[in-house]
Amino acid sequence: LTLTRAGTALLEPARAMAQAAQQLARAAAGEEEPVGGTVRIAASAVLALPVLPPILAALHAAEPAIALELVPVDDGRPPLFREADVALWTERPDQPEIVSRHLGDLRFGLYAATAFLKRQGRPATVEEALRRGMIGCDLDLRLIRSLRQRGVAATRESFALRCDDGNVQWALAQAGGGIVAAPCLLGDGAAG
Repeated sequence: LTLTRAGTALLEPARAMAQAAQQLARAAAGEEEPVGGTVRIAASAVLALPVLPPILAALHAAEPAIALELVPVDDGRPPLFREADVALWTERPDQPEIVSRHLGDLRFGLYAATAFLKRQGRPATVEEALRRGMIGCDLDLRLIRSLRQRGVAATRESFALRCDDGNVQWALAQAGGGIVAAPCLLGDGAAG
């Protein structure tokens, strides 16, 4: 597997985060011995699949005494305090007891299978993508909020196919089901 340029850009901040977590754990334990135990990582599913596997594999190889639990979540809400040791999210948490740090920017683009574009044509605007068959969310309103902030009058009913799981949305788009908003680090390297 090869990371895209955007994925590679996120790799170093994630490694720095993992190293800082290791140092914090060692300092808290008051020892210089290798760290052990379990770290539960919650991440939006859109990050969990394309970004985290190589990072977690490298962390596990470097620190085999640490058990890693990855919890992909895609229901539109960040994990509650104490549900995870580390949470990676595409939005800033609004819970005051959570300490957050901006690790980088994640760009999104519109993607569709070649077969879909041959059948429906290539849209020139987001509004046109909605008319031609955009895949969107069911109960998660983040995409609708984002489109409205950009002046696009989107509603839940604007989407022909609806699913709150970003990875399922991606699979629907790859199968020719419509146009999907996805991270560029996933879409830019996709074929067909």
